[in-house]
Amino acid sequence: MNTGKVHIENNSIYDKNMLVLREFYPEIAARVDACPVHVDYLMKGSGVNQWVNLYSVKNNQYYYNEEEPLKEIEKQFQDLKIKNARIAVFLGFGLGYEVRHYAEFYAQRCRTELF
Repeated sequence: MNTGKVHIENNSIYDKNMLVLREFYPEIAARVDACPVHVDYLMKGSGVNQWVNLYSVKNNQYYYNEEEPLKEIEKQFQDLKIKNARIAVFLGFGLGYEVRHYAEFYAQRCRTELF
């Protein structure tokens, strides 16, 4: 009988987060446990540095470059050729690499202001 729950092997990031959630917020952990697990994508560590990465089970590949995800993100920003961005809008947060990179390396240069 398929209950919609699937045990995900080797998803240590999720498992560690759930351990902490169960310890400090057991009610929320129970609600998360009750949700069906989506197994098309996993959050996994990749590369020597174990970068947090999104892994597609179906395509057997990572979303970001396995060894250097930040190098790939820098290329994406270079391709955008941003010169002046008083307001920066990010549609979605994902794993946060793009927002972090923008804040660290582009916000001041592009005159983006914090309101």
